[in-house]
Amino acid sequence: MMSCQRCSSDWFWQKLGRCRQCILLNVLLLLIGIATLWWSESMTPVYRWLAIFVTGSAALLLVAHLVMALYYKVSGETKLN
Repeated sequence: MMSCQRCSSDWFWQKLGRCRQCILLNVLLLLIGIATLWWSESMTPVYRWLAIFVTGSAALLLVAHLVMALYYKVSGETKLN
């Protein structure tokens, strides 16, 4: 469970773009995925596809976080925690 109050909510859309800790953890996951892809030459094709899937998913989630954070900043609805 995350430390901020919004992240303990069950509704997915309430979490996107509001918690700085969640965004930073997603950036870390993306960097780990990119590093894994960088050194994936010695991996079997199954593991390489898994690394591509994880990196792509992390990138899409980060884009969703950043779009919603930009929306909240422009609309003035809430700040990042």
